[in-house]
Amino acid sequence: MNSVNMQADNSARLIIVMGISGCGKSALAQAIAEHLPATYIEADDHHSPAAKQKMAAGSPLTEQDRAPWIARLLAVVAQQLQQGNHCVLAYSGLKAHHRAQFLSLSDNSCFIHLDIDVNEIKRRLSARENHFFNPSLLDSQLQALEPAGPYEQLHCISQSLPPQQLLAKAMEILHANDKTAH
Repeated sequence: MNSVNMQADNSARLIIVMGISGCGKSALAQAIAEHLPATYIEADDHHSPAAKQKMAAGSPLTEQDRAPWIARLLAVVAQQLQQGNHCVLAYSGLKAHHRAQFLSLSDNSCFIHLDIDVNEIKRRLSARENHFFNPSLLDSQLQALEPAGPYEQLHCISQSLPPQQLLAKAMEILHANDKTAH
């Protein structure tokens, strides 16, 4: 997707809460969106039925599988930002080059990466019901997760904090990194 003419004015903020499946990114992203307020976008809602079926069957997505999903997400986020809406996206953020595409949408963006113990993730994934993500894909997500580049504003938070403290820590990071507040 071409990022020309997609950049919003600097007042629209993009916050991406990222991490592997089951880390709690959706819950934190929703809480941030409610607190700000901002538009909440759940990346999983934009997977194609074929991609969801593939993951449910235990097959990891390829770059070819991810490309149309990323394009859909970029379009949704860009539209919200162009309308001047702050956005909070719950998104795995596994690939650095995908994260870079989101960064190109707003000069005022921030990534919050939820870091969580692998055993806790396994427990959560095995207890989940009615979700397309097959727990057998955890290892492939851990392998696919690329470290942050020097250009990324990626802040790690331990998901072991209680929900209210997790939100408070996220808001502290967001306040310190808000380019319109300085």
